[in-house]
Amino acid sequence: AVTRSHAYEPSKPSSGFTLTEVAVVLIIVGLLLGGMLGPLSAQNDLRATNETRAAMAEIREALIGYAVANGRLPCPADPALANTDPSAGIGEDPASGMSCASVAGVLPWVTLGVGETDAWGNRFSYVVSAKFTRKPPLTAFVSGECTGTPTPALPTSAGFALCTTGDIRVDSTVGGSKVAVDLPVVIVSHGKNGRG
Repeated sequence: AVTRSHAYEPSKPSSGFTLTEVAVVLIIVGLLLGGMLGPLSAQNDLRATNETRAAMAEIREALIGYAVANGRLPCPADPALANTDPSAGIGEDPASGMSCASVAGVLPWVTLGVGETDAWGNRFSYVVSAKFTRKPPLTAFVSGECTGTPTPALPTSAGFALCTTGDIRVDSTVGGSKVAVDLPVVIVSHGKNGRG
């Protein structure tokens, strides 16, 4: 009788990864990427906020320069005009002794020589007190403006006096507590969500 013996033959090693190993690696890579996106988004938001603050500081300086040169603050620009329109970003030029027809709109960026938008691409809103947009010479104070004894003299080269106060009030929310009162001008960046 012939007996056959079967020798044990080891199997060849597989070339590649199992489905389980690939899934584990993908999960780890996903967690690492997800962990990095949060800080990256926060850094982008911080950068945009800092850029917008710098732009608003530049706007403040431009408004002061405009007031010194022209004796008044500029009128708002029309928010309905596309930036390709030749009149976009230009505030109206009221007649002598008169105020702007509209006191709310967008920042007159062309008139001031500053950027049109904040870091998120939204135009700056601009609201100005009519008393600060009067074109010189000033012929009379508005009732209750610059009271005192003796009555202050009318300025000769400006549309407002040092004693003129604004009439804009900023609240924390609609009907909420006052944040600021008697402001001559307010500029608003509408931020990342575009709502202000």
